[in-house]
Amino acid sequence: MTTGCGSDLDNATKLAYRAVRSFGMFGEDAGYISAPKDDLSEQHNAMVDLKVQQILKESKERVTKLLASKEKQMRDMSIYLYKYDYLDADEIEKIMKGEKLNKTKVREFDYKIKDYVI
Repeated sequence: MTTGCGSDLDNATKLAYRAVRSFGMFGEDAGYISAPKDDLSEQHNAMVDLKVQQILKESKERVTKLLASKEKQMRDMSIYLYKYDYLDADEIEKIMKGEKLNKTKVREFDYKIKDYVI
């Protein structure tokens, strides 16, 4: 059993290794080669490890910046999900555009944040 975050990190790490090892992506740094780990030298595997760490670090920074830029929409989305239990694609699109939703509530939302109202 794992947390959602742990599973996401595991999947991202596996995908980054496949991108570098199997698909030859990021070849300048790790070489244009498609081979399993056991068929490569320790030195080459160390380069692959460094490239994967770089990919994951840059991805984290990019996602953190994106989420920070959409903080209001993310807060609104969590409140609407609590109030309505589900959102369809059109409703999510409206939230991301800053529009308000008006549909039958499942429950009231009474969480108070100074100057934060949807």
